[in-house]
Amino acid sequence: MTIFEYLSVAASIVLALGVSRLASSIRHVFDPSRRDAVHAALFVLLFLIHLLHWWRLWPLHDVQAWNFLQFLIVMGGPISLYIAAAALVSDEPAEVVSWRAHLAEAHRWFFSVLAVSIVFGVLQITLVLEAQLQLLLAVVVITPLLVGAVLPNRKVHIAVTAVVWVNVLLVIRDYFRAS
Repeated sequence: MTIFEYLSVAASIVLALGVSRLASSIRHVFDPSRRDAVHAALFVLLFLIHLLHWWRLWPLHDVQAWNFLQFLIVMGGPISLYIAAAALVSDEPAEVVSWRAHLAEAHRWFFSVLAVSIVFGVLQITLVLEAQLQLLLAVVVITPLLVGAVLPNRKVHIAVTAVVWVNVLLVIRDYFRAS
């Protein structure tokens, strides 16, 4: 077993826990009597981000020498995504009466932790993979997320959701071009 295989198991387990948390909430999130379009869009987005993050682990197989700081950076993304999932769907999704109200209550945690996951992604690219990053793209995603975390305004949350969706779709497009 290589060190990449060993370390990627830990990241994969945490990502799987986040996906499991989201998957177990699907029925509740999309219940027509409680459903909220913005929350549902963020739910699907977070699910995709979990999968993209797992896919983004593969380039790490080229890293020859690992240290504990690099491992912490790689684990930071999955951990922050799990926390974002926990904030977005709550501990008891069956008891949420309104996902709109839940998002209004959880927006600070959700958007700020999602921004943290992007920061870990930036660190992973620059410090672990030693690759060049288009910093402007990272700022274009992190800034709206932080604004969404600070402002309890639904229109802001809609705009933030749209900006992050566009960026995730661009990343997916780039993955299809690369393969």
